[in-house]
Amino acid sequence: MCIGILAYAVKGVTVYANLLQEKRAIFPRFYFIGDDDLLEILGQAMNPAVIQSHLKKLFAGIHSVQFGVEESEIVAMKSLEGEVVPLRRPVPITPEVEASLFVCLFVCLFVCLFVCLFVC
Repeated sequence: MCIGILAYAVKGVTVYANLLQEKRAIFPRFYFIGDDDLLEILGQAMNPAVIQSHLKKLFAGIHSVQFGVEESEIVAMKSLEGEVVPLRRPVPITPEVEASLFVCLFVCLFVCLFVCLFVC
């Protein structure tokens, strides 16, 4: 009986570890946060307050984001100093939070590269 319970617990821990590794492989910035924070992000992916609380750990220079009217999309990024960078296209918040954050990161890098190449 005890061996069955132990085997069940080990199987659960293995599944948990594999899920976290899979999410980190999809979005490598998840390597910068602990397992507890990652589980909270994945479990509360549609909750803007949870996303907001972990952004500082994932992206240097982004203190918070501004959400759209229905809080279903990210429309701007804010720095700690109060600078606001509006996004040309809003980034939808989806249950696959790693996809939303990847799009946000890609848009940020593209805008920075464009400004450096064509404006400066």
